[in-house]
Amino acid sequence: MSAIHISRIIGIGNLLMGDDGLGVVAIEELRRRKIPPTIELIDGGCGGVTLLQILAECDRAIIIDAADFGKKPGAILRYPAEKIINSQQSTTQASLHQTGLAEVLILAKKLGQLPDLTLFLVQPQIIERSLELSKPVQEALPHLLDMLIAELAAWPKTD
Repeated sequence: MSAIHISRIIGIGNLLMGDDGLGVVAIEELRRRKIPPTIELIDGGCGGVTLLQILAECDRAIIIDAADFGKKPGAILRYPAEKIINSQQSTTQASLHQTGLAEVLILAKKLGQLPDLTLFLVQPQIIERSLELSKPVQEALPHLLDMLIAELAAWPKTD
């Protein structure tokens, strides 16, 4: 009997706070594309500790989020979760949400619930009350989606 493999793409963000909603917007855009039916697309809301269960229930995952990593607005960073966890800076907040993404990942690893995980982070321009993404983040979205599709194509096929 073969093992069941669960793969997820999780978008994090607050749609009411401009570029912070990027992860959720990306999930909605992915729903319009041809994603293999074996991959679950999840609106992870504002993230935080609620991500622990979502991560614990899968074998591999991608998290999409807006994060300030000091680059030009709209810049995209592909980042392995282990790099955040092992980083000297892992005690700082890597996400814009209440419980930092780094803290959630560290806790998931300590609990033995961290899947094979890659993060796709986009540098925001504006985090304020707005229902729209800034122009640089809007322009980065198609490139981000292409990167995600390429990442999925590289994943090993499961039974």
